[in-house]
Formats: sequence, structure tokens, C-alpha cells
Amino acid sequence: MRRIGALLGIAVVATMVAACTAPGVGGGTYSRDQARREQTVRMGHVESVREVNLEGTRTGLGAGTGAVAGGVAGSTIGHGTGSALAAIACAVVGGVAGGIAGYMLFTDRGRDLRRRIEPALEDFAQELLQLRGTVNRAMNVASQGWNVLNDALGERSGSTPFAAHHQSDPF
Repeated sequence: MRRIGALLGIAVVATMVAACTAPGVGGGTYSRDQARREQTVRMGHVESVREVNLEGTRTGLGAGTGAVAGGVAGSTIGHGTGSALAAIACAVVGGVAGGIAGYMLFTDRGRDLRRRIEPALEDFAQELLQLRGTVNRAMNVASQGWNVLNDALGERSGSTPFAAHHQSDPF
């Protein structure tokens, strides 16, 4: 009985999270049917103009593909009930990631958002590389300090507590 309750809870949370991945109809969003209705034209002055969004066709391809891929990947984790729970959790995460990717790649607003975010991400990656270089230099200085201390005390061991760290470039 506990397992059914847990699975039901996971399903409810998954549904709520998946609903958040696609932009909904709000004050600035209109369906295609609303945009194609007959309009009444009256004479007057334009007081304000605001940008609106027309909903596109939502295929759910990104979210569906992400959910399937996540479920398959999650099913390889663990055995029995653990495997099923991992598959469900990974399917939810994959669905959300796929929905976001679909929005960012296949909608005009998503592409605009991506164009604004990409330079900031590149700057962040450069900052991380600089931080890694600074940490490596600090580790080398600490290692040299330990060597000097060990030489002064006459305790020479083969290794230093702060050995130089070498890692391939992830970017």
C-alpha cells in the first residue's frame, strides 16, 4: 500500500512539473483560434501597444523524447522496485529537460532567450577556467611550502599533501 501511495505521489509531482515546462496561455498569450477570429474595426487613437505571443502547435516531441530517454536510462539503475522508481524519476527529469530543450530550440521566444543566455554562459565557463588555474597555482605554492617545511624539519617524504592536479579541459 505504501508503494502505491509513493508511486501515486511521484506521478502527481511528475505531472505538475511537466505542466510547468510549456508556456501556458496567459494575459499575453493567445491561441491560434483567437487570432483568426473576425475582428471589429472602430475608429480611434492607439493608446498603447504590447507584444503578444501566439501559441504554436505543441507536439510535445521534446518532452516525449526526453521522457523516453530518461526512462530507459533510469531503468538501468538498480533492481526491482529501485529500478522502477529510478526509471520514473529519470523519465520525469528527462521530460522536463526535453520540454525545455524543445522550447529553447523550436520557438522564437526560446531562441531569443538562448541568444541572450549563451554569452553569459560562455563568460561563466571562462571564469571557471580562470578559477581552476588559480586553484592549481595555489596548490603548487602550498606544495612548495610543505617541501620547504619538510626540508627545514629534516622530514622528507616521497609525496606532498598538495600534489599538482592535472585535468583535461572540459570546455
